[in-house]
Amino acid sequence: MIRINLLPVKAEVRRQFGKQQLLLAVLLLGGEVAGLYSFHRAQAERLEEHRADARQIQSDVEALERQNAEADRLRAQRTDLQGFASILEGLERNRSGPVRVLDELKEMLNPPANDLQRVSQERRAWNTAWDPRTVWISSFAEANGDVEIAGKAMSNDDVAEFLIRLASSPYFSDVQLAQTAASTAPGLGAVFAFEITATVSYAADEEG
Repeated sequence: MIRINLLPVKAEVRRQFGKQQLLLAVLLLGGEVAGLYSFHRAQAERLEEHRADARQIQSDVEALERQNAEADRLRAQRTDLQGFASILEGLERNRSGPVRVLDELKEMLNPPANDLQRVSQERRAWNTAWDPRTVWISSFAEANGDVEIAGKAMSNDDVAEFLIRLASSPYFSDVQLAQTAASTAPGLGAVFAFEITATVSYAADEEG
C-alpha cells in the first residue's frame, strides 16, 4: 500500500486560506475607509455649502441694514431740507433779505452744479469734495443785520466747512460759532447741533 503524506498539502491550503482571509480583511477595511472618506467629504461639502449660504444671508442682511439706514438718513434729511426750504421761502416772502443772499446760502449747501461753479468755489477756498448734505439748517433769524443760524451736522468738520463758506461770502461778516453740542436726529443717530452768529450786509448785492 502506498502512503501519501498530506500534511504539507493541508499546511499549504491553510496558508492560502489565511492569505485569502487577510486579503479579504484588507479589502473590507479599504472599502470601509473609502466609504468613510466619501461620507466625510460629502458632509464637508454640504457643510461648506451651508456656510456659504449663511455668509450670503449675512451679506444680504447687512446690505438691507445699510439700505434701511440710508433710507432713514435720506428721509430725515428730506424733512430738514423741507424745513430749510420753508425758511428760505419765508425770508423771501417777508423780504428780510435780497434773493442773492438766499441763493448764496443755497450754493453753500449744495454741491457745485457745473465745472464753472466748482472753479469759482475753489477760488473761495471751499472744499468742493465736501458733501454739503452733511449740514442742514433748522432756523435762520435776522434782525437789524444780526443773524443767528441754527442747524445740525454730521461732524464738527462739517460745521467747520460751513463756517469757512459763510466767512468767504461778501454778505456775511463777523461769523462766529456760538456753540456746538452733541445731539441726535431721527434716522441719523449722533449728530452735532450748532449755532452760528454773523452780521449780514446787503450792500454787496446792491454793488453787484
